[in-house]
Amino acid sequence: MAGLQNLVFRKAFWRFIFFFILVNFLPINNDVSSAGLFSDYKNAHSAFNERRYSEALEICNRVLSQAALPSSVRSKILAGRGLVYERLGQWNSAMKDYNQAAQLSPNLCWAYIGYGNVLMALSEYKEAISEFNRALSIERQNTTAIYRRGNCHFLSNNLYDASDDYSKVLRINPQHRYAKIMFYLTGLRSGKNFSTEHVDDHTELESDWPNPILAFYSGQLKPDDLLLKAVDKNIVKEREKKSEAYFHIGQYYVISGDYEKAKQAFTSCVNQNINYYMEYRGAQAELIHLTGLNNQQ
Repeated sequence: MAGLQNLVFRKAFWRFIFFFILVNFLPINNDVSSAGLFSDYKNAHSAFNERRYSEALEICNRVLSQAALPSSVRSKILAGRGLVYERLGQWNSAMKDYNQAAQLSPNLCWAYIGYGNVLMALSEYKEAISEFNRALSIERQNTTAIYRRGNCHFLSNNLYDASDDYSKVLRINPQHRYAKIMFYLTGLRSGKNFSTEHVDDHTELESDWPNPILAFYSGQLKPDDLLLKAVDKNIVKEREKKSEAYFHIGQYYVISGDYEKAKQAFTSCVNQNINYYMEYRGAQAELIHLTGLNNQQ
């Protein structure tokens, strides 16, 4: 029973710190259990999962106020609080926490991934790539670091390296849905006739997000259908999904040559104000490019 409870605890802690990561569990030290933090992590996970970031922040602050907290535990909580700060758009606080986490646990690759996330959100792509590379020097096959490095390449319009990173992710984890989406999109944007194997042959694309984006690229859904799939009872989750949906709708219209509709979609993406998503920066960059095209005409 104790072993089962410990397993449940570890999963709850993991889902709190890295909500989007479906594989590669962050190892938890035994002294976490002895510190009696299961209830705190359970509550923090629930708050984070429901996008109640201020509540999650309060829990992290309360736990970190414990002077006797082991450094191995403190570093992981700092990394978790850094992610909460990211979602709140408090970049400097997030970077400070990630930096402190790395100082306490130099081999905690998630501290470098988190630091890279902030740099990417600030459009510092070269520096962000360096942080993701540091994480990969610790965990060579960490798909999150590779995927987000690919996003940096994509946002830098380096489509060849972006495609290479997305392909690497899929070789490690063929079911990585966001890598499938971005690998296919990168192929379309670069003019290459990539195989549609990653977006075709899905029988349940209507269900779990981001599956509807795969259905959209495979031709099963129209733009309006994709937006309907983004509706969520949680208003923040809905804005996150719509941010992604509008970004890919904009990409669809760019590829189709309908730049006016593309601008409308990218504007709607930015208006969701999900500035911790790569789609936000991508849409901004696309709008600048499209405005430049209009000025040249």
